[in-house]
Amino acid sequence: MLAPAMNTQMYTHPITAHHLQLIKTHLPYIEMVNPIEKILACGDVGMGGMAEWGDVVGRVVRKLHLRIKPESDDEDEVDGAADDDTHVEDEDEDDEGEEEDEGIRAGGEEHEDEKRDNEVREREEEEEERQVLSRLATKT
Repeated sequence: MLAPAMNTQMYTHPITAHHLQLIKTHLPYIEMVNPIEKILACGDVGMGGMAEWGDVVGRVVRKLHLRIKPESDDEDEVDGAADDDTHVEDEDEDDEGEEEDEGIRAGGEEHEDEKRDNEVREREEEEEERQVLSRLATKT
């Protein structure tokens, strides 16, 4: 599984398209998780952001026929701290079609909240920019 992520200018560069095509052609067993448009690590907004973690994890879980389920409460503690509360098991053939893991769905919900916050912030920034331009226009 390959989930590329990079700055928009890197992603849209012709050599990147060439490299991705080489991977598709010569390594057909690699499944591509395409990048998405979002606020990037550099602060730019554009195409090239890594797909949401819930999407990537969901694809890995389905591809490997795994399921994620909570561990029992009677697990021993390690160094005074409880182990991580989830583990991954091979999925039995009988469990196919079972409900999606809560963590994967929660990741999607968090993404929606983040997306909504980003949209609100972008609208506020656009409004501020319009107000500044309006003030500059009235001064001249």
